[in-house]
Amino acid sequence: MTDIYTSNDAIIDNFDMAALDHDSKRINAASGEENQYFNIGIFYQLGSRVDQSAYNLESAKERFDQAEHAQAQEFEINGNESARFLQLADRAAQAEAHHANAKMFYDLDVDLFNCVSGFTWQSGAKIKGDYYGRKWYAKQKEARQTKRILAPTAPTAEDIAARKAEMIKRRAA
Repeated sequence: MTDIYTSNDAIIDNFDMAALDHDSKRINAASGEENQYFNIGIFYQLGSRVDQSAYNLESAKERFDQAEHAQAQEFEINGNESARFLQLADRAAQAEAHHANAKMFYDLDVDLFNCVSGFTWQSGAKIKGDYYGRKWYAKQKEARQTKRILAPTAPTAEDIAARKAEMIKRRAA
């Protein structure tokens, strides 16, 4: 079997690098914080591929586990000679192959995301129950959609009233 990552090499060789931001834009010059819009288009484009691959991998794993369980139950009840067992064995083998293919596509998409986007999938984050980074990606998307405010917000009516009361109090003293 050839190295599966050679397909990503071909994609990267043909990738239009004009879609990427210059590394100097990673940090917001005004705030000194990470620029939430750095490579945002690539983040969504490649991130959505990984997210979909992760979903497919989770589904394939679930189907494989169910097929193995059904096969094991049939084996306990009727042994390995029953027509039903042989049918379930074929289904389990097919589900295993689907799972292996889903894992391969997930690995390819994660590698492509890591190589091109300027980000690392899951960034080492460990979220309970998030084996393939889908919850991490959802949080990252939300963080990038939230407009950051670099200056203090306008005072509320309560803030203004409290300031006026403080000024009156100081004036009276």
